[in-house]
Amino acid sequence: MSAADDLAAGLRALATALAAWPAKSAIIGGIAVCALGHVRLTKDVDATVDGTHTEIEPLLQALSQVQIVPRVSDAVAFARRRYVLLLEHAPTHTPIDVSLAFVPWEIKALGQTTSVEFEGVRIRVPTPENLIIYKLVAFRPKDVEDATVLAQLHHKDIDFARVRRVLEEFCAVLEDETRLAMLDRIEASTHL
Repeated sequence: MSAADDLAAGLRALATALAAWPAKSAIIGGIAVCALGHVRLTKDVDATVDGTHTEIEPLLQALSQVQIVPRVSDAVAFARRRYVLLLEHAPTHTPIDVSLAFVPWEIKALGQTTSVEFEGVRIRVPTPENLIIYKLVAFRPKDVEDATVLAQLHHKDIDFARVRRVLEEFCAVLEDETRLAMLDRIEASTHL
């Protein structure tokens, strides 16, 4: 199989498990960005699950039913400390990260997802507005690029004032307003 086929197989397995999981969830990261119109390369699958309605061990058991297994030795302890399960789709070795969402805006974002088809797989993804927030919280160069392109593609549907309010909370905790300055530049780029 090709790398694209491997990625699609990992995504299909994760989507199957999450569709059956009782807590709200969404595919985030590069696949969600692609599904919302920005074609770019990605090598992994990122998702988030409502952590307020999820216990780690049962989630791992459900994921193992579709051959998604831990890629670190003590995945449960790691997830309890870092709120993320580091996994892989065993047949293809596709890396899969499943974040546990506890922050109020994340829980709200999980209630505002939309169902789309990507590479023949039905997935739930955040709204462009919420995905921009995810990307600006992560704030790596690729995330900033993704946020910029998503804003340009979907600017008519984005409440930039809301994005700012959510980011202000993160910036206050981090004591760093760099993300807000970047949001200003991103919003300005939608008016060009």
